[in-house]
Amino acid sequence: MGAALSIMLVRLLLYVAGVQWVYLDNALLLVIFAALIPLTIYGIWPRTKELSLVDDLKNALQLAIPYSVLVVVLLFVYYQFIDREYFSFMQEGILQRSINENTAQNVNELRAQVSNFFSLRNFSLIVLLILLVLSFFYAFLFAALKRLFLRRF
Repeated sequence: MGAALSIMLVRLLLYVAGVQWVYLDNALLLVIFAALIPLTIYGIWPRTKELSLVDDLKNALQLAIPYSVLVVVLLFVYYQFIDREYFSFMQEGILQRSINENTAQNVNELRAQVSNFFSLRNFSLIVLLILLVLSFFYAFLFAALKRLFLRRF
């Protein structure tokens, strides 16, 4: 789980250093999602004995699922206690775009819809769901590729 802690430590250091790149949080999510690839490959890496597909999947998911949960917990803690302005800033940006596009709707109604949809809770759940789906996908993909290539050689 050092990868999850390292990613969040880098984000925390960038926050403390005052780095405010517009796409920094998107880049952070990309790194978090990409870190699942070597994690699942390591989980199914060939061992001394030949394992079944189910055992390979189980080994990969034993690494990927705790990583996913830990990353989401760390993201939640980061945005809840450290960078509290992020979601309000993003909500205001979404609200301004919505006001420009939908002049017929009430501003208070739009604000309520934006704050209900783009919240820390929803963000955390969506990231967790994406990480879990990617964990299962990568585990199955790399376990299948392992079987395909090891049988040929």
